[in-house]
Amino acid sequence: MQRKKIILAIFSVILMVSCSSLGKGGKNLYASFFAEQGILYFIKPIELTGNEEKAFMDFTFKSKQTLEGNTRVNISFHTDKPIHKIINCQIVVNGNNFSLTNKEFMFIEKKKDKFESRFSFELETPHLKEIFTNNAWTLNITEENNTTHSFRTTSLSQKKINLLRDNLFTIFTQ
Repeated sequence: MQRKKIILAIFSVILMVSCSSLGKGGKNLYASFFAEQGILYFIKPIELTGNEEKAFMDFTFKSKQTLEGNTRVNISFHTDKPIHKIINCQIVVNGNNFSLTNKEFMFIEKKKDKFESRFSFELETPHLKEIFTNNAWTLNITEENNTTHSFRTTSLSQKKINLLRDNLFTIFTQ
């Protein structure tokens, strides 16, 4: 488990520092590089906002022509109180709920007047294409104490999602 986190961290750093981007109109929204049996993609953080709170969600997945396997979804929550345990996390797009599974707590840091709580989840990769067909996302989480948080895409994030849909997700057959 610890080895997976180290490898994921190394890949994330490599992805952020190097590789290709979307090109015209979508510059620097994702990075990709050749990996064993396909290409590894890293979609840079997408901002969602809630009641004076924010969430930043990034995606890492490997693919060739079709979207298969699982995607690693890392989310940083910037909230008034630290989030220690999440019991439910869903992305809602166009009335469809996409559950994020295999929750892993990563860390909590105090940043100015907010806490950054970072978690890692999994999502079935074929769902990505459907998620990116619509730019109005809602991220709903429920903490262990039944506190709920709801975050929505910002107008800038919606533009980024449109560019990713039009420039990245059109290359996959599924």
